[in-house]
Amino acid sequence: MSTRVSSAADAAKFARALDEVCQSLAYQIAAQVFFGAPADRAVGAAIVLHAISFVPVTLLGIYFMAREGLTLAGARKMAEDNAPKPSQGSTSVMPRQAESASSVNR
Repeated sequence: MSTRVSSAADAAKFARALDEVCQSLAYQIAAQVFFGAPADRAVGAAIVLHAISFVPVTLLGIYFMAREGLTLAGARKMAEDNAPKPSQGSTSVMPRQAESASSVNR
């Protein structure tokens, strides 16, 4: 199955979702392997640990966004306005990687 990323915002959403899944899975495996917990309790521990690490940061982010008068739509617009525009004839190598590659070839 192939998925296509249409924008930087979509890529960021996908990366966050993948990170959340991996983090929950890591918590579950750690609870099972290191503590010998049964699978159902490990899943419960993974959910609780994930909530503990996710909820406070999210609430603080919402608070500071509201304090600054920033909305989700405004943040999305800022991200789209500041996203790098693809240039004509650009290569897939990032500038720093190209610099490093050229210095290695000397």
